[in-house]
Order: sequence, then C-alpha cells, then structure tokens
Amino acid sequence: MKQIILLAAAFLTISTAARAQENQALGAQTESQTKRSPDYKAKKDAERAQKKLGLSDAQKLKWQAASLERIKANEPFKSQMKVTTDKTEKQKIAAQIKPNLKKFNDTVNGFLTADQKTKWEEMKKEKKETRRGKVKQQQESEND
Repeated sequence: MKQIILLAAAFLTISTAARAQENQALGAQTESQTKRSPDYKAKKDAERAQKKLGLSDAQKLKWQAASLERIKANEPFKSQMKVTTDKTEKQKIAAQIKPNLKKFNDTVNGFLTADQKTKWEEMKKEKKETRRGKVKQQQESEND
C-alpha cells in the first residue's frame, strides 16, 4: 500500500515538472511577466483612472491608448534610470521623459470634462506629495 502511494506521488511530481518545463519551452509568460507588459500597465492605468475620475468607456479607451504610448516611449529611459546611480545622469534622463509626460497630459486634457480635469489635477498633486515624502525618507535614511 505504501509503495502505491509513493509511486502515485512520484508520478504526480514528475508530470507536474514536465508540464512546467513544457510551458516555459513554449514561451508561456508567467503572471509577473504579464503584469509588467506595457499593455497590462496601460490597461490598469486606464481602469484606475476610470474608477477615480468616472471616465466613460470611450474616455477609458482613449486614456489607455495615450498611456500605452507614454509607457512605450518611456521604457528605454526607465531602464537607463534603474542602471545609473549618478544624480546628474538621472536628471538628464528625467528631462528626456518630460516631453512624453507633457504629451500624455495634453492628450488626456483634450478629452476630460472640466470636473474630471479638476479631480485629475488633485490626483497628480497627491502623487507628487507622496513621492516627495518618499524621497525625503530615502535621503534621511542615507544620511543616518
């Protein structure tokens, strides 16, 4: 009886490992890889905006398209930013990102209502303050 249970457990383990390798060999994306894709990020960004700003379905699609364009344009700069530790280099990279953000903001402001624009400006201010707080915490921890 014990041998049958051990054989069944061994068979289950081997078949599970074989399926995992097969999926990897076929180039199947893992959940974390899918979450990092520009399409996924743009979709999540649009869903968040729809929830917080009350976007219509048409506005959500426009937001998603603008967000996808921004994300794809900024991808190379973000990867450069992660690699470098030089402060002036990071500032140069940030300056290269700014035009893409401005284009996104202009596009979004083109289809938002006045009420939605007000809410969005408030959201951006809150996000900016949150970032400033995090930067201050990092600087304080580095100085300790």
